[in-house]
Amino acid sequence: MRESFTVLDRHSTSLLTPADVAAQLSDLGLDASPATLSTFFPPNTPQSLSLPSYLSLLSKDLAPLSRQQELLDAFAAFDADDEGCVDVGELRAALVELPATGGERTLSGAEVDAVMEGFVGRRMFRRGRGGFGAGGGGGDVFRYGEFVSGIWGGGGQEGKAAS
Repeated sequence: MRESFTVLDRHSTSLLTPADVAAQLSDLGLDASPATLSTFFPPNTPQSLSLPSYLSLLSKDLAPLSRQQELLDAFAAFDADDEGCVDVGELRAALVELPATGGERTLSGAEVDAVMEGFVGRRMFRRGRGGFGAGGGGGDVFRYGEFVSGIWGGGGQEGKAAS
């Protein structure tokens, strides 16, 4: 989410203005009308957004989708070794290949990769039957604790082992 702020902040001012958002919407072929911009910059409110304000605005929209603990629990269901991370391949397959339900659309591989970016690391050791060891080791993992913390502003569980 921070990277998206940087993309929107065309002049590196550390503030997003209606002009910055309008330019990005236009570049994407989306409606950049004053009515649309008023969604992000309502009348009689500051006409710029700092990074904290931007993250708060995005988090407010994401929060109703799933409460923090529910999201952590959902990821933990895939965390066989209780390491605070899940295998990237397994998670990607679950998100891309499983059919959507309830009118939702299935995410593309590129969308999944974009969301996971910045939260993927390499597993150095893998827990085996006899404890930890290098055998059967590595692999890319998604550090879901850090991801959830990013959405809720640092209140989530941190990834335990992988980086």
